[in-house]
Amino acid sequence: MTEVFVRDLKEEDRALWWPMWLAYCRFYDQSLPDDTTEFTWSRILDPQAPINAIVATDQKNAFLGFANYVLRPTTWSKQPVCYLEDLFVYPHCRKSGVGRALMDKLLLLSKQNKWARVDWVTHQDNQAARRLYDSYVKADGCVRYVISTNPELAF
Repeated sequence: MTEVFVRDLKEEDRALWWPMWLAYCRFYDQSLPDDTTEFTWSRILDPQAPINAIVATDQKNAFLGFANYVLRPTTWSKQPVCYLEDLFVYPHCRKSGVGRALMDKLLLLSKQNKWARVDWVTHQDNQAARRLYDSYVKADGCVRYVISTNPELAF
């Protein structure tokens, strides 16, 4: 297994992040307009925005995967909650510890920053992701409901 390094995404990473983001969108059969992707990128880099990202690289700084996460307030704690919005690992890097390295880093950040918890959702049939996630904690049985009030604007 290649050694995996996880760090915050930086402005100079745009050229490497962009194709990885598009691959992630293709995985979910989504095609986002470039201006939406550009807006997402700008929010990740904006220290005032609640969206953040970490990236997994090898020793040569080749991108292997990423995790985008959102910090938000909650009514159940004084501390913010971390929502893991997106986690993606390039197919050729899967089963090599990249996803686990991203999850471990996010949990470490949560402990260090005293976030109340980390939570996320995944498709029920995404067995590869669920094997990774189940190794941390079993699904809590909650069911997600989504109403797209403006379908032309929503994923």
